[in-house]
Amino acid sequence: VCSSDLAAAVSVEKRCRLLATHAKESGVQQDEYFDTPEEALRQRDFAVRIRSTEGKVFIALKGPRIYESSGVHCRIEVEFEAPDHRALRAQLDAQGLIRTAVLEKVRYEFSIQECVVALDTLPFIGSFLEIEGPHANAIEAVRHSLELSSVEPVVQNYTELLEIAFVASGRPTRPHLVATFAAERDTMPTARL
Repeated sequence: VCSSDLAAAVSVEKRCRLLATHAKESGVQQDEYFDTPEEALRQRDFAVRIRSTEGKVFIALKGPRIYESSGVHCRIEVEFEAPDHRALRAQLDAQGLIRTAVLEKVRYEFSIQECVVALDTLPFIGSFLEIEGPHANAIEAVRHSLELSSVEPVVQNYTELLEIAFVASGRPTRPHLVATFAAERDTMPTARL
């Protein structure tokens, strides 16, 4: 679920806070995606991601997405904390992987029913709601509770959405995609008196 409308995002956040048994602000997260120079992982819908958040670094390996008719997808995702980010980056480099995208987001997480609901705001493309749960029925129950059943799910991931926006605006895409809040500020016209 996505919205570039700030009022809609605030409304969804209020509903999340009302329904949540636990809420947490993760602050700014930086995600870096790695692939071969030929993007062999992306072509097979695999992803290697380093996430930096709250002073910690995590590595994630994501398998291909499998879509259900409802728009919900599942995939195998393994994530763990990397105690030495320099050694991790050296290992990725030794495997011939290069950084193809970097993006930032502000994330709020809510525990609602059996699911974790993430409300993300990204530079250039706005706010998104991600619902992760044990099965499609649990996800649909949370969508219903949040009054979002009639909203069409977004099936693209953030880098895919950013690439669509960047192609339209002439900004570089992978392997040089940079979607940080500083990069967004740099593209805004400066006010003059």
